Amino acid sequence: MSQLGNIYLSYGKQFNIAITNTYSNIVLSGNNLPVNTIIISSNIDKNNDDTGTYSIIATDSVGTPIRLTYTIKEGNGLKYDSDVLYLNIDNESIKNSSDGLYIDLSNIENNFISSSENKLSINNDSIDIISSNNRGTCIYDDSTIKSDDGTLYINTDNLRFADNATLQYGIITSSDKSINIDNGVISVNQNDLPKADSDNFGVCKADLYSIDFDTENRLNINTDNLDKSNSYEFGIIKNDGNKIISNNGVLSINTNNLSDATYNSIGIINIDNDTIKLNSNDQISISNYDKINNELDDLIDKISYQFSTLENIENDIFSK
Repeated sequence: MSQLGNIYLSYGKQFNIAITNTYSNIVLSGNNLPVNTIIISSNIDKNNDDTGTYSIIATDSVGTPIRLTYTIKEGNGLKYDSDVLYLNIDNESIKNSSDGLYIDLSNIENNFISSSENKLSINNDSIDIISSNNRGTCIYDDSTIKSDDGTLYINTDNLRFADNATLQYGIITSSDKSINIDNGVISVNQNDLPKADSDNFGVCKADLYSIDFDTENRLNINTDNLDKSNSYEFGIIKNDGNKIISNNGVLSINTNNLSDATYNSIGIINIDNDTIKLNSNDQISISNYDKINNELDDLIDKISYQFSTLENIENDIFSK
């Protein structure tokens, strides 16, 4: 509450004059304004020119502001001539008398407004019909929109129902405990929604460890916390970019970087279809394996016979 009129607080005190380059309503909402000051508000544009909006504000002995003036601009019949501000009337439809301004209804009659028995009325036939882009007159269908003694209301019993199958907008009603309607506001009762499992759709909750959500409430997998695969357990893997490569998420083996098999180490081999072949079951086999195996058995038998002969000869020598 201002105390500008409390002369005991301001009498004999110095009054200052200040100028601000903003609107008066911003000044009135300000804090720590200078005390005992006349503030002239003059808003400016980007070129530092006045916009023509001027107001005067005064503060009391503790800096509380009050408005003293508003800006008056010409328009809507308001005119000025030199230092005189006056209301421009046509003296036909609006006239002046000793009692003030009044409307002469006898001179007001056109396509939109007509007068009868000193009452103004609207000629509906001359007003535009309402559309999705323009205002105007309309007629109600007396089915979904009805009138009760001049008051329009909606007859909800005749409104169409919303239908997701046909993309039909309309009214709805809650049919189960999962959807709540409170004073026309629809909400979902999450406690009564079915929970998601491996066979059925439903609501789910992120564990904030392997599955979390972002600022837009979208679920995502935190791969850093997933189990890594090994020789005994399933899990996620990472390609080494050398022997195992990934193309659009599809893993493949780069055989060019695999080690070749040797006598001492495991590796890949080349099927030459001479000594090593691939049968109809995609199995690797050694050509003439049975023959080689039989010859090897014969060779072993010969070696064993020779060793046996040598042992007999050695035993005869030592016995003599």
